[in-house]
Amino acid sequence: MSRLAEIEVLLFVAGEDGLSLRNLAEMLDLQPSAILQQLEKLQEKYQSDSQSGLMILESSNHYRLVTKKEFVELLRIYSKTPINQSMSLIFVE
Repeated sequence: MSRLAEIEVLLFVAGEDGLSLRNLAEMLDLQPSAILQQLEKLQEKYQSDSQSGLMILESSNHYRLVTKKEFVELLRIYSKTPINQSMSLIFVE
């Protein structure tokens, strides 16, 4: 299992709260410095992939999975639609 994928999944489910290096290190049984390296790799992956609408944002020592700024208008349209806006988690085996 890829460490990048594990971090990505954890950041996805953490939502707006995000996760600290310490949280991620404890869950993945890695040193915070190793988590930081993986976060940097994941951010590089998102930045270099024009087909991805995601990026990693660090604020207040927490890391979050967020959308790239070029999708702001699309998200404004989405936020005005009268649909259920709760996040769904789908587990596939």
